[in-house]
Order: sequence, then C-alpha cells, then structure tokens
Amino acid sequence: MATHSPAAANFSVAHGAGRKMSRADALRRGQAKHTVAELRRTAVGSIVVCGDRQLLFEEAPTAYKRIEQVVGDLVTHDLATPVLTTVPVITYKTADQPQRRVRR
Repeated sequence: MATHSPAAANFSVAHGAGRKMSRADALRRGQAKHTVAELRRTAVGSIVVCGDRQLLFEEAPTAYKRIEQVVGDLVTHDLATPVLTTVPVITYKTADQPQRRVRR
C-alpha cells in the first residue's frame, strides 16, 4: 500500500472513527438491534450519560467505523504513530443547542 507524507494530508489525521451510517439509519437500525440499557454501557464497561433517547440510538457504536481499522490505516500510510490507548470511563452525549442571540 502506498504511503503518504504528513504534508500531503495537510498535517491532519482523523479525530475519531467517523460515521459509517447516517443518523437516520443509525436510529432505525439501532432501535431494532439495541435496547436503551445496552447503549448506556459500552463494550469496555464505561457509562454513557445521555438524556435524549433518539440521540442515544443515533450515536450507537454500530453507527461508527471500528477505531482499530481507522488507526491501522493511519499507521499503514505513515500518517500517525500510536503511543498509548485510553479507555473512557464516562461518555456524555448531548444534542447541540442553538446559539442564543444577545439583544443589544
């Protein structure tokens, strides 16, 4: 596989795994595959805090690419060198809130 220089990638790499399905697909598939209780704990045992049931399904782990594959691709292309692995203890998910307009 060809490698790339960091400059060719604008000295940038993925900040996460990236979605593999739309939010609508994740919601539809997630509701058929998972329960809310299942989505409140991750595969590594961490806790997921989310007060929005729809968002919980939209953000299900199955909606995202496998991080191991993404990191592996970055390493293969000489764009990143892993130095450690972290495990989340708590994940907090919240929907974006619209910006409030300041009255002058």
